[in-house]
Amino acid sequence: MHFKDDNKIRAVEINGVRQPDPALLQRPFTMPRSLRRKVFWVVLVAIVIAVICVTSYVVNYAMHDARQSESVQRVINGTQAQDVPQLSTFLGMNADQIRQYLSSSRISTIDLSSISGDSEEALDVIKIPSDISATDAVSIYQNGIDSLSGEDAARYLVNSWQLTLDSGDSVDLHLHFADFADQNPQQAVQSTVNQQGFANSSLGDSGTDASGNNYQNGSITTSDGQTYNWTVSSCPLTNVYSNDGLPANSCYVGVRIYQ
Repeated sequence: MHFKDDNKIRAVEINGVRQPDPALLQRPFTMPRSLRRKVFWVVLVAIVIAVICVTSYVVNYAMHDARQSESVQRVINGTQAQDVPQLSTFLGMNADQIRQYLSSSRISTIDLSSISGDSEEALDVIKIPSDISATDAVSIYQNGIDSLSGEDAARYLVNSWQLTLDSGDSVDLHLHFADFADQNPQQAVQSTVNQQGFANSSLGDSGTDASGNNYQNGSITTSDGQTYNWTVSSCPLTNVYSNDGLPANSCYVGVRIYQ
């Protein structure tokens, strides 16, 4: 076998046979300088485009969140403050008497216990804003508050509360509502204790429970000599509802009176 020996092919003689120099295959591959320049500019342009796209996305996302928060805050500021009842008002009443009280007080509610037929609760009513019909309110709760936009969720939560009475021989009343006025759960607990008329009652322990909720316990004695225990607890509203734009410092409050 013979190979052409010219300037393009280097040959060596091994055991009397001339063949291509294997050193050619061992040389490192070096990209031509002109090609390296082209590749450099292509990579640089790609990096610049990627940075622009990512920056644009982050800025637009942040602006969307800011606009959403502003819209929710306008709803909260433009809505009349909710009139949360004192839970002790309903002591001594059964489910039908509470329904009659709410009706005679012209408080618009929907009765989830009647709609769902939930046997675990004798009463489960939700006070709804005056500009929302009962039919729409039922649909909202069946679909879940989380299904609403931030503005609609705020419009609903800012002027509503939920009252439940457990079935059974013992008294067990619950009240839940969103608090957009207080800045943290500790403040929400304290203001609710005052609003519910518990401040001058016998106070018990307070702190943070195993679920991370702030709480205050206590007891009250009614005019007929009956003693009831009470608990006020609170957590961030975002722990309960995940709607975009809800204020990070808003709270979810629960009040319980039981015997």
